[in-house]
Amino acid sequence: MNKTRRQVCGTLCVPLKAGMPLKRTPFSIVLQQANAEMDSLPSTARRLSPTAICPADPAALDLFAELGSVFPVETEKDFDAICATTATIASYFAFVEGIASWLAQQGIPESKARDYIARLFFGLTTTTIEAPERSFQSFAANHATAGGINEQFLKLLVERGLLTSVSEALAARRFLQST
Repeated sequence: MNKTRRQVCGTLCVPLKAGMPLKRTPFSIVLQQANAEMDSLPSTARRLSPTAICPADPAALDLFAELGSVFPVETEKDFDAICATTATIASYFAFVEGIASWLAQQGIPESKARDYIARLFFGLTTTTIEAPERSFQSFAANHATAGGINEQFLKLLVERGLLTSVSEALAARRFLQST
């Protein structure tokens, strides 16, 4: 695993023993022996994030299974695509900040607005994880009541090209990652 890959993918490598250099941690030793790359996120420390591993080496999979969900990936192309999606994290936080800020502008105390929005999105995320057979589109359709505020808000975002822009930005990110 090279330094460039870790930086490109936003990987967080934390020594398993405090004070031990990364090169000497069991974490990096297993990866070197396995000859696998990984893409882990800061929330992996709380066992809440997926870790992509390429190739799907059993030693690396076993190690990261202790930290949460592992996503074995067989090809470098698929691994790069998964890494590219981590580029959306800052945008997600900016999006929910925009919503919480709007609530605060409506007179809701900032801390309460932040907590409400964090829990709202946590609940939505939990729902999707608990129903892996359902597409995100099916959840969107269920929440977009005809004529309701969710349908109107989604329609406005689609009309303004937001969802298309997300796909375009991911494609650009993937291109930049491969150069």
